[in-house]
Amino acid sequence: MQPRRSYDGFTLIEVLVALALMSLLSTALLASLNIAGRTWRHETSEVADLDQIVRAQDFLRRRLESIQPAPPSDAAFNASGLKGTSTSLEFESSSLEFENDGFFQFRIRAQNDDQQSLQISYRQPAAVGFVAEDNWFSESLVPKIAGLSIAYWESSLGEPGRWTDHWEGPALPKLIRIEVRFAPEDHRSWPPLYVEPHIDTDPGCAFDPISRRCRDSA
Repeated sequence: MQPRRSYDGFTLIEVLVALALMSLLSTALLASLNIAGRTWRHETSEVADLDQIVRAQDFLRRRLESIQPAPPSDAAFNASGLKGTSTSLEFESSSLEFENDGFFQFRIRAQNDDQQSLQISYRQPAAVGFVAEDNWFSESLVPKIAGLSIAYWESSLGEPGRWTDHWEGPALPKLIRIEVRFAPEDHRSWPPLYVEPHIDTDPGCAFDPISRRCRDSA
């Protein structure tokens, strides 16, 4: 009798079972990678949106804290250091980056292009020879907003203070509040921004940006 031969290997059923298990493991791995990718993109987007809002608030705070009275000899500026409504704000300030550049005019408002955005515009008066009087440079601080609300804290000696939705005059409000609204489905959030102007002086003074006070007229 011939000895019985033995063959090493897998049966067809074992191969099919192994392929089925590998298919299940591959599907689970791809699903996990897809979930991780979506989570990473979502977290990255939230971090970027939060950073954008933090930078916008910091920019507005620094500008509004440094509102300065315009020199009386500068006819290109209006007599008021600040003009504001509930949806726009125009004020005068020196350039924080280049103080020797003199005064700038700034305007904050919600700009309606394809989608509403929080916009900052700025210019120097034509008298300085920088740009034409009607020329503004504009930048979007926060895109795709649903609305903008600005309020001004008004208080007089001996009287209770109150919020008002407009401001115009040589004196500055004690506080400025800026609120930005987003659509209900938008996950972004804008904490109410409260800014206290640091300078409250006579707009007719000769303002010194170093000491942040009026120069001695003597």
